[in-house]
Amino acid sequence: MINIFPDKRGSTPVPTAILVLIASLIISVVMFFSYVQTQTIVVRNAMKTGLANLAITISEDTYTALRESNFD
Repeated sequence: MINIFPDKRGSTPVPTAILVLIASLIISVVMFFSYVQTQTIVVRNAMKTGLANLAITISEDTYTALRESNFD
């Protein structure tokens, strides 16, 4: 029977496979931490905007209520 994939180069050494795994894990961890940091910044900015809009809405409602109310 004809061998389709002849073993001319040998197999990949174990330390090389371990090195590739370690490098991919390091890249994954760095990407995860940068994603989490980005998401926390986005959430914080959204909360600041929401609270600012809430304060503006409350002040507008209070102003409108005071102007429309009849104290007589």
